Amino acid sequence: MTSTLVRQSVVQSQGRGAIQDPLAKDLSRRRSQRIYASEGPTPSFTVNNGASTLGVGRRSRPKDDDQKRSAAGRVASCCPCTCAVRRHPLDDAPIVQRAAAIIGSAIFLVIAPGTLAVYVPWYLTHWHFAPPLFPITRVLGAALIVAGLPILLDSFARFALQGLGTPAPVMPPKRLVVTGFYRYVRNPMYVAVTALIAGQGLLFGSVTVLEYGAIVWAGFFLFVVAYEEPALGDQFADEYKRYRANVRRWLPRITPWRG
Repeated sequence: MTSTLVRQSVVQSQGRGAIQDPLAKDLSRRRSQRIYASEGPTPSFTVNNGASTLGVGRRSRPKDDDQKRSAAGRVASCCPCTCAVRRHPLDDAPIVQRAAAIIGSAIFLVIAPGTLAVYVPWYLTHWHFAPPLFPITRVLGAALIVAGLPILLDSFARFALQGLGTPAPVMPPKRLVVTGFYRYVRNPMYVAVTALIAGQGLLFGSVTVLEYGAIVWAGFFLFVVAYEEPALGDQFADEYKRYRANVRRWLPRITPWRG
């Protein structure tokens, strides 16, 4: 019935020179409001130059879930920086390079710390117990030895496996090592060697070994200040500068540095 009235009004309006029928205009507005709430094609009215015409309209549908997921996937694929894991170039170093670092560190460990912290104290004391220097010296000396040995071995291992080098100037590390005990002190190897020497002096009651330990530490100090720190500063620049500003040279931190 309503459609018939609308068609009649359209014909009449066209016959009168395209004068717009108020009833047709109101029905057109109401019909257009209900178009998007219906399924499938529904009749609708449009106005062209003041004349209402009958047409067919269809409600526009949103994208389905598959299309949304596809679009999201394309966006995610354009942003690899959000999911990519950064890797250091040396993480894929050839096995030959890693083997050379391990062998070189082992040789240097035997020659340098082995001589300084084992052979010379043995030569001076033959590991014979003298009377203790004071009541708790043996306990303190044993504690220094037990603490210094794993620090020394761990530091050398990290130089070889992570730094891909040795503490020796002839084969320096290719990457700055800031893990393990290096998070607490910048020179854990020198601290460990000094602790081993001092521990033996206290354990065996030898003042000579303690004096020898003081000379060794003085040599470490001069080597670090005059050569090692400037060389590391030139090689690693800002990275070593930031590490140096947060980790002390000889006195360990209470909490590890996580820079």
